[in-house]
Amino acid sequence: MKRILIIGKNSYIGKNVKKYLESYSHDQMVVEAVSGESGEWQDLDFFEFDVVIMCSALVHKKEKKLGWNAYLQANAQLPAEIAEKAENQGVKQYIFLSSLAVYGRGYEKIEIGTEPKPETYYGQSKLLAEEALLEMETENFRVAVLRLPMVYGRKAKGSYCTLRKLAKYYPFFPKIENQKSVISIRQLCRFLEKVITEEKHGIFHPQDKEYLSTSVLAQKAGRDIGRTVWLLPFCPYLHGWLKKKSKFWRKSFGDLTVDKEIDRWQDTPF
Repeated sequence: MKRILIIGKNSYIGKNVKKYLESYSHDQMVVEAVSGESGEWQDLDFFEFDVVIMCSALVHKKEKKLGWNAYLQANAQLPAEIAEKAENQGVKQYIFLSSLAVYGRGYEKIEIGTEPKPETYYGQSKLLAEEALLEMETENFRVAVLRLPMVYGRKAKGSYCTLRKLAKYYPFFPKIENQKSVISIRQLCRFLEKVITEEKHGIFHPQDKEYLSTSVLAQKAGRDIGRTVWLLPFCPYLHGWLKKKSKFWRKSFGDLTVDKEIDRWQDTPF
């Protein structure tokens, strides 16, 4: 039986992972969750756990207002502190939820050998954490880093939440055939279950089997709240012009995919 500790009990991913593992592990896992920000983890005896999953993070917000130190502390220093305690107290596996933000905004396709070039405080702090955690890895303390794309599902946060808000008030959306790597919250939970049961370590890029367009994601977000989103044809020449001129448009309607073969060399479990 595996004993799992989730750091980030109030996070969207943390809550869903706990619920999934408790429901589908067939009594093979005991799961506990605590807050990362409050320091609740400091009072726990980690000797009781086999696996720690780090879900707590400071995500995309007003970076200039919060400042670099806030991201450094929440996304790099805190994960390293928790990992150090986990290693010292006999935890066998540490799973860190990172992000494709470590690659920056200059890539449309991420392949084997693509170098991280983070441009935001969020991406920079996540990459620092990855480097520190992988440096700590030993035969007795395995580290798995999951570089996540957009996570979607009912009540998901971030960009998917923005699409849900748009769907609530606007029934029409431009039909644009871009491609993005994404992962549903259920698929992410399944992936984490495999990483735990097969004791995987290394860097992984979990994603759905199919790339999705922003337009299709908008329709999914609408269905989550019982709204129908109608897709309207959009001039491809205008789309191309906007991609060149607008960072917002590139981020929203540009391509960002991860090569399906990127993790095969590690015998990825999904």
